[in-house]
Amino acid sequence: GQITGAWQFFVSIGVVSGGDQADVNKTDTCMPFTLPVCTHNASRVQPRTPLCPPGEYTMPACSSVCGNAGYPTPYAADKVRAKSMITIGHYPPSLVQTELMAHGPVSTLITVFEDFLHYSSGVYKHLEGSEVGSHAVEVVG
Repeated sequence: GQITGAWQFFVSIGVVSGGDQADVNKTDTCMPFTLPVCTHNASRVQPRTPLCPPGEYTMPACSSVCGNAGYPTPYAADKVRAKSMITIGHYPPSLVQTELMAHGPVSTLITVFEDFLHYSSGVYKHLEGSEVGSHAVEVVG
C-alpha cells in the first residue's frame, strides 16, 4: 500500500465516483474499477474468485471522461478533492486515538507475514512465518 501517495493524489488531483467491476455499464457512478477481482492466496480462494495472474495487471490509461456512458454527471463536475492530509507517523496510540476522535478514520499500514494469508477474522496477530509485505487498513474507532 502506498497510502501517502494515494492521499496526495486525492488532495492534488481528485477522484470521481467509482465502484467495482460489477458497476461497469451502470448509470450511478462515473468510473468503476475495471480490473478483474482476483485473489493472491490460493488457500483461501472463494469458489468464484480466480487467482491473480503472476506479476501485475497493466493499468488502464487515465481518462477525463466517465467510463460509464450513461452516467449523467460530467467527469469534471463529479470529481472531488480532499482539502488536506496529514502524516502522523509512528506516534503513541494515545495520539492516534486523539486524531480519530478529532478528525475521524485514520489510514495506516501494517506489516504482514505468511500467516496473514490464512487470517479470516478478528484482530490479526503475527504468530509465525516470514514477512511478505504491507497492507493498507483504515482505523475507524
